[in-house]
Amino acid sequence: MSFPSGHAARTAAGLGVLSAYLAGKLKVWCFDGPRGRNVAGRVPRYVVVLAPLLAVVYIALTRVQQNVHHWQDVLVGALIGLSFSYMGYRIYFPSVFVDSAGIGEPKGGYGDVNGDTDDENRV
Repeated sequence: MSFPSGHAARTAAGLGVLSAYLAGKLKVWCFDGPRGRNVAGRVPRYVVVLAPLLAVVYIALTRVQQNVHHWQDVLVGALIGLSFSYMGYRIYFPSVFVDSAGIGEPKGGYGDVNGDTDDENRV
């Protein structure tokens, strides 16, 4: 047995980024605006966002059930993977909790050497 679980870390990292990206695109955690007041329309979006995380839990539990890892190995591996997925997501995308026009879209712009990011200067 190895510490931490590589399967749990890799699946949590990959599927964690997918879940955060979907949450940003679907604006699941933004409670302002017209989508924030529509509770019935939120449930399908929650299901879509939580499905990759449920896959992480399933894979982690199968590692413990098959006696490949102890539960501590899997827990630490999943926490490491989720930490890296959060950091990786936040490098390229804004927070999923902010209701802005750019949520779910890449950060930054195409600027020139001087840092000018005006649309006129884009190639």
